Amino acid sequence: GDDNLYTGTRHGNIVRFLAPDYKKSEIFARISGHPLGLSFAENGDLLTCVGGMGVYKVSPDGKVDRVTDETNRGWLSVIDDSRLRLPDDLDVAPDGRIFFSEATIRYEMADWVVDALEGRGNGRLLCHDPASGRTRTLLRGLIFPNGITICRDGQSLLFAETWACRISLYWFDGPKKGRREVVVGNLPGYP
Repeated sequence: GDDNLYTGTRHGNIVRFLAPDYKKSEIFARISGHPLGLSFAENGDLLTCVGGMGVYKVSPDGKVDRVTDETNRGWLSVIDDSRLRLPDDLDVAPDGRIFFSEATIRYEMADWVVDALEGRGNGRLLCHDPASGRTRTLLRGLIFPNGITICRDGQSLLFAETWACRISLYWFDGPKKGRREVVVGNLPGYP
């Protein structure tokens, strides 16, 4: 935003490094949890996934508000998967919908390593529509999804599955809507 750089810290702050040389920094916002993925909305709000808390927005003047912290409950889920446990990255579609990953529905942020040892598909891909205020699950059974970017076509997104060592493409609009395809599999490390 305005050529400044932003990052979250484990202490619950979003730090802004000021352009042009990024030598000066300031705390842009204080959030109670650990801000992970960050992305700007069209209106200038900075959106962030906050581990254990949900998706939040920070207005240009630093005011923090919750966007979403729950979704529809899975009918076949043994555990309550409606509360967001570990949302970790997000991006914003051209129409304003927020697509984000939740690394695991089973473990809290402090226990992410247990999810790594388990190596199961405990994660999911979600969408929050600001127009309706509704958050819904798009894909379940993902293996620690972490990293999302909307593609230039405005109809699909790329996401990483860390423990599966792969990158997949998911179409959320257009003629291929709802389809998923592995783009890069068998990576030599964890994306």
